[in-house]
Amino acid sequence: MAARRFILIDHSIRGFGGHHYEYAVHVLSAARDAGFETILAVNRAFAAESRRNEPWKIVPVYEHGFWRNIAPPPKHAANKDDWRRRYFEWKLRFKHGKYGQMLAMLPLYRQHYTPKTIVAEAKNKLQLVFMLLGLIFIKWPYNVLTSTVFLLRVILDPFEDYLKRIGEAVWHLIQMIFFPVRIVRHLNLFERVANRAPTDSEFARDTTELFRQIGFQKGDIVFIPTLSDHDLSSLQRFLASEPAAHQASWHLLFRRDLLTSDDRRAGATLPANPSAVRAFQRFHEAANGTDVRFYTDTDRLTHEYNGLGISPFRTLPIPINPRLTEQLNRNGAARPLRIVYSGDARTEKGYHLLPNLVRDLHRNGYADDVVFRIQSNFAHARPEDGTIEHLARTELQLYPAQHVEVIPTPLDSNQYHELVASADILLVLYDADNYYARSSGVLVEALTAGIPVLTPAASWMGQQLAEATYEYLSNRIRQSKLLARERPSGATPERVAIKKPWEATGLYVRLRQPTEESPQVILEVEQLRDGTLRTRESRMLHRVAGRADCLALVRLDAASNEIQLRLTTQDRGTELPMLDLELAFTSDAPESLQTDAAGRTYLHGESVSDHLKHMVEHYEHYRETARQFAQVWNARHSAARLVQELVS
Repeated sequence: MAARRFILIDHSIRGFGGHHYEYAVHVLSAARDAGFETILAVNRAFAAESRRNEPWKIVPVYEHGFWRNIAPPPKHAANKDDWRRRYFEWKLRFKHGKYGQMLAMLPLYRQHYTPKTIVAEAKNKLQLVFMLLGLIFIKWPYNVLTSTVFLLRVILDPFEDYLKRIGEAVWHLIQMIFFPVRIVRHLNLFERVANRAPTDSEFARDTTELFRQIGFQKGDIVFIPTLSDHDLSSLQRFLASEPAAHQASWHLLFRRDLLTSDDRRAGATLPANPSAVRAFQRFHEAANGTDVRFYTDTDRLTHEYNGLGISPFRTLPIPINPRLTEQLNRNGAARPLRIVYSGDARTEKGYHLLPNLVRDLHRNGYADDVVFRIQSNFAHARPEDGTIEHLARTELQLYPAQHVEVIPTPLDSNQYHELVASADILLVLYDADNYYARSSGVLVEALTAGIPVLTPAASWMGQQLAEATYEYLSNRIRQSKLLARERPSGATPERVAIKKPWEATGLYVRLRQPTEESPQVILEVEQLRDGTLRTRESRMLHRVAGRADCLALVRLDAASNEIQLRLTTQDRGTELPMLDLELAFTSDAPESLQTDAAGRTYLHGESVSDHLKHMVEHYEHYRETARQFAQVWNARHSAARLVQELVS
């Protein structure tokens, strides 16, 4: 009896390497281990000559990917962009380098050095000669040039209005001559033709071609791990026109946010853009008995998509790279620690934050404690499309390579694995709004390998670290020396004020989990001495699946005698009741009180470098707790579990 087939379609895979390809490799390997015949359908750009001897059949049929499949520019255009990029980077490097700084100092040199100051300041004859040469070759030509310009301005001044009118007339004539070219450029006609968006029929057409080549077999499992609402509409057309498609079960995974940050701030459960809602409604109505199942890979995304009320969504495990689990047995690193940024150089991923981060650590005496390894290839082709990222990379390249290693080229799978595996701390500085609900492949790799991470609190990544912190604090509180427990009565939104025992060094705060409608909230803690504020800190609390409560640890100021607590929404605009609040004071040694585990999170407006310095100073704690949480994480997420979910 022939083995059942597992067909993975990812129309964004254009070659070996990258998260899309790695995801497919792990899933197909697990499916093959489970006894399936495996097939991978990819983008047409997956060149035949680049294919290796993979244990599954590769079928390159798709013209467009999840992102628009933009045709490669002509060779002369690519060469032109390459020269523009090189000139742009050289200009930035020269301007911010030592020669550019010297050039910027010339006006000061000209103002200061006169014959009188030279004679007065020269310490010896040799210095006098050099200073006189500088006066002759720098100040004299400059004065001649400025005097010549002044003379020309005096001569032409009476004709200024006349010459200006002539210039305007000539410029108007040039504009009229090239008017057709301006219209074409303004309408972007050439770009619209080259970069035309895929039509509704193209994904269906390419899927039809895929199954024309491989055919249908009863019991086929078709898994599409990257799908947009546009692709969903096209897939609907294919299923409606292909009766044999009913022999297979179709498993569709959605990994992008359904709601925008504006939708969430407004408390909306449906996206403001109705196209996604209409696409799911039409698909559900046209399914006509076809076995189609819907998934996301995070609980937050599942909650958003189930808010549509159309088809049920389930959360799939995230396939992990088994090679990264080998890092769990690696001994703690000696100094300097390797701090790694992996992935494209994009502002969405926090690349622009790196120069300030590196600069601050070096200025504060950490240059010998850390080494930065920074992947710095650009996702955009033209330098002007990523000016901020280019500026950031140029500044990073000014540091000695032994302190900051800048990797300017894309990495293949082995090189990327080596980069991640070398990390002692991984930077996942992603934009919190863009990654509120969607998963991060870099964070998955870090948690798999037991590598501590630094990431924003108000994101899906922060939620994963909140789970690690809960596990750590739950064990910690059982071992702590507790002085007193309190249960403040009432559940009003008012501040909770309590007296601090003089010997207390820490405070455990336990309260009911946030709701699904507001899954992340802010706990504000103020410590006072006789009514005078001494410290204020904020902590984000997350809703974590399978937990009934939240747990936080606050380090107490020795001189304070009163503590005030307040719970607010994420925007701090509304106070919330602290339901089921429990407080427990501890007298453990202050240096043993760590408030988080497996990594550190930061709120908007907080100093990222301060959090990184804290991780460097307490690295052993973060390394050990990251290893412990990796065992929990890896037991929950694997490609084998994903395949099992799909076929069950």
